[in-house]
Amino acid sequence: MIKLILIIMLFIILMSLNVARSTSVGINDNGTIVTNNGTLTYGYSTNGLLGIFNFYNGSFYSLRPSYTYGFSLQLNANVNISLNTTLWIQSIARISNIDNTYKIEFLDNVWNVTQQNTTLKGVKGNGNIYNNEYYAYEYPETFVSKTPFTIKEYVYIKNSSHPIIEIYFNFINSTYQSGETLLDKIIVNQMSNNPVFLIGQMGGSAPQTVNSLLEPFVLQFVVAGYSKGSQLLVFKWHASMKLFYLYNNSWYIIPSAYQDSPTDFAGGTTLESVNMLNGINEYFLNNTVIQINGNLNQSALWTPSVKILNSTNYTIELNPPTLWDLTIIGNNFNKSIIGNITNITLIKGKYLVYASLKAGGKTIESFFINLSSNNTIKFNTNYLEQFNSLIYISGFIVMLLIIAIVLRKIKKNL
Repeated sequence: MIKLILIIMLFIILMSLNVARSTSVGINDNGTIVTNNGTLTYGYSTNGLLGIFNFYNGSFYSLRPSYTYGFSLQLNANVNISLNTTLWIQSIARISNIDNTYKIEFLDNVWNVTQQNTTLKGVKGNGNIYNNEYYAYEYPETFVSKTPFTIKEYVYIKNSSHPIIEIYFNFINSTYQSGETLLDKIIVNQMSNNPVFLIGQMGGSAPQTVNSLLEPFVLQFVVAGYSKGSQLLVFKWHASMKLFYLYNNSWYIIPSAYQDSPTDFAGGTTLESVNMLNGINEYFLNNTVIQINGNLNQSALWTPSVKILNSTNYTIELNPPTLWDLTIIGNNFNKSIIGNITNITLIKGKYLVYASLKAGGKTIESFFINLSSNNTIKFNTNYLEQFNSLIYISGFIVMLLIIAIVLRKIKKNL
């Protein structure tokens, strides 16, 4: 009997730990890159976001309080209205399954995340503000479909006399395409010089938002429980997704991503989650995040890199295929490329290659490559960080020398 009680207690503890660590699953940009030389942090802003989700098949159930065979797809972002106002925007698709027929509904929410328990006011759109806490609107049309189908969610922030948030969706299956359809147009009744979506570590340039000086703003394109903080159980799953940000009127894949959101963050992240054990596993393949049923890894989806394929020619592969600043010098060749670069091929020769990964125009990681004609490849990752490390080491050595001199003088005076 005692043994049975202990087993039950152990099961309850394990389940409680699982619930505590459960999170939504998808693409989360929190402004962190894990490299071979340590962790880099970055922050950037944008006025447009695009998430693309392809669903092929699945078996799932959302627990309390939803209690339904459904899940939610959420594009969530923090938007800086002013130095004393940060809003959290959610573009949501709710997908439910009845006898292998899927019902898809589109809605949006707005929250004030400037400080804890801050009320929401001065927000006008197709929906309403509820309990001075959040704004919500649900599109009047419901879409019914078999699998596979694709959902695209777009969110834009525009600046006029007052900030305007425009939310669009596009639903696509084998027989129908809605086109880019306006879900909601939300006007914020507050003057703003430069309203933008905030992503990653903004530091001193962040507005006065809870934890914004220390913790990152998280951009999310995620699968989660159906609604109201519910947790999703997944028994079978096959889907894929991509997440882009807008820069100079072009769409770019975000520079780095994790499967889950961090424990500590500024602004908002979703309360809905996916069970860790009966959940979703992800991996990055062919520039796409692939989702299957399994355990959550809680790890980076990809590590930014520059790879050299050395065969008849040199092929430089850049991962992820996003905004890079690439300069190649040598072999009577001098070229600089800024843009969405996947790979470039060079004839054999001597080259110096400088590649910088960008986020919204800011350099967040740099690579230096020395290619020589004798087929030897010298590779140096993140030379800026290594240069800073040399400065720190030099400073440490100087400090040790100063301490040694001081100790010697003290010893002489004793």
